Parts: sequence; structure tokens; C-alpha cells
Amino acid sequence: MQDPSDQPLPESLSLEQLLEELKKHEWAVNWRTAEALAQVGTGAVPSLLQALESEDGYMRNGAAIALGNIGRKEFARPLLQALRWRDDRVYEDDEDIEARMSAATALGKLHDPALREPLLAELERALESNATLASYIVEALGEVGNPRAISTLVKAVEHRDHNIQRDAICALAQLGPDAIEILHGILKDRSRQGRGYVVRALCPKATSSSIPILLQILADPDEDKYVRGEAARGLGRYCKSPDIYPALVKILENERDEVRSSVLMALGYLRNPAAFDLIVGQLRDPELRYTAVMALGDLGDTRACALLVPMLKSGDYSLVVHAATALGKIGCSDSIPFMLEVRDSFPRSPIAGAFRTTIEEALRMLQRTDKNR
Repeated sequence: MQDPSDQPLPESLSLEQLLEELKKHEWAVNWRTAEALAQVGTGAVPSLLQALESEDGYMRNGAAIALGNIGRKEFARPLLQALRWRDDRVYEDDEDIEARMSAATALGKLHDPALREPLLAELERALESNATLASYIVEALGEVGNPRAISTLVKAVEHRDHNIQRDAICALAQLGPDAIEILHGILKDRSRQGRGYVVRALCPKATSSSIPILLQILADPDEDKYVRGEAARGLGRYCKSPDIYPALVKILENERDEVRSSVLMALGYLRNPAAFDLIVGQLRDPELRYTAVMALGDLGDTRACALLVPMLKSGDYSLVVHAATALGKIGCSDSIPFMLEVRDSFPRSPIAGAFRTTIEEALRMLQRTDKNR
């Protein structure tokens, strides 16, 4: 039976009824109600601002989420007050800190450079008292987008908490060329912490000067394997350069360590038809077979349909769902009858239910493809 808290809210709820829903101490209800209140828009703002001052942490949390989604700069002051909330009450569900984290996220969504100084002040306090809250404030500083925050974020990269490191690096990646150069410097120094996070954050923002650094990391077998793997996936997914494909092929053909899995994924992300035979060749490798199936799905080459359909009858549940997902991504509509047959053959169990859900999502992808043709 479905948990009532997982059921969608009725669309006909009035503003007053939504505010009552916000008082329920159930997180799933709270988040969905906050989204519904944001959809109400301007008419909900006075009530949300009042809720933001409530002693009830659930009320403050929902109000902060809704106001952040509405996203008007005049919400900055009340959201800062919610971020700074402190009292002596006992919160059994830690809803006080949840509300403060939601207020930090909401402040980031305002994209107001004037928030840099108050957020930096709150960050200094949070770094000493609550690393999780500090991480949310760091993320908000990145969203605010004020380059004057760079020096503080660079210090946060050295923090002992890995979440703060990660979020500081992601924030820096959003703050323009000066911050990107700092990230380049971290990548070049193997003694620095968080280099894998740097690669992950940098690739979507990579400049022409980033790609040679990333390719050098990828090509160096003495590099940290995690950092190399991140470089491979990031180069394949986000970067444009004629040097990327041959660099990936060279590793796949000449190395035998765990980075090959990331390289295989990257070849799929590139969507270069020349990679088809190379990816297919990895289906014979038991350590790379599932990754090769996923790579074929990302590659999107319809030649893979004939290879993937027989896998639906393999009896290996993991291979079946990987193949079904790949078929859905490619748009192999001829596989629909086979997928329906496999879906209906799964036994009744929680694990099989998860597999069935994956196949149903693949079927939806195929149906959308058919509609668009």
C-alpha cells in the first residue's frame, strides 16, 4: 500500500489549505506543499513571509523553499533572518537546521550579488559550528555569482569536510575566468585536495585552456585513477576538441585498469559513430560488459539494436535492465514487444519491482520517440 505522504496533493487545495498542509510534520508533504505554494505565486507571498517567522521549523522550511522558487530579490532580508535563526527549543527532527539550509538555497536562487557579504559572514560562523549548513551557504555563494567571493571560497576548498570542499569547488567554477584559473592551478598540483571534484566541476565550464590540462591528466598512467576517470567522463560529456576521441581510444586499446570503464562511458557520450565497433568489442569483457551496453545507449547508433534485443532474454536481470535502458535511449521501437514480454515475466518481489520500473521507463522513452517521428 502506498504511503499517504507519497501521494500527490489535490490540485484544488486553496491557499489556506496549503498552509495547513505545511504544518504537517512529514518531509515529503512539506516539500510538495512548498512547490504548490510557489505555483500560487504572488498571492501566497504575504502568508509565506509570515510562515518564515514561525517557531515551527517545518513551516519555515516550506516557506523558504517556496520563496526561493518564486525568486524575488525583496525576499533577501527575511530569508537572511531565516538563515540566521537560532533559539533554545528542542527540534526532534532537526527541522530548525533543515529550514536554515533551505533558506541558504533560496538565497542563492535570488542571484543577487549584494548577498555576498551577509552570506560570507554566515559562512564564517557556520564553518565553526555546522559543516552541513556551511556547505549549503557555499553553494549559495556560487549561485549568487559575485567574483569577490573567490578568496573565501578558495579557503573553503582546503576545509577538512569533503562536502564543503566539493561545494566550494563547484561554486568557484561558476565565478568566471579568474576562478577557472585557480581551478587549473589546483589540477596541476597533485598535492592539493579535491582534484576529482575540480575536474567534475570544471568540465561543464571548461575553456579552451582547460582541455589540454584535462587531456594531460587523462593520458598520465601515474595520475590518480579517480581523477583520470573524472577527466575521461567530463571530456566525453562536455568538451569539444578533435584530440579527445583519439586520446580515449588509445587508453581503451592499451591499458588494463579501472579507468577503462570511464573511457568507455566517455566514448558513448561523444556520440562519434566511429566508436561503435570499439564499444561493441568490449561486450566480451565481463568487467566492462554492462558499461559497454550503457555506452551503446549513449552513442545512439541504431546498429546496436540487433545486439541489445537478445540481451532482454539473457536471464541476467542487471543485463536486462541495462539493455532495456540502452534500447530506450537509442529509440529501437522494434524492441517494444520483447520488452513488454520481459516486463510481464518478472516475479513479484521488491527487487524485481525495481527492474520492472526501469523497463517501464525505457518503454516510455520508446513511445515518446514514436510520437516524435
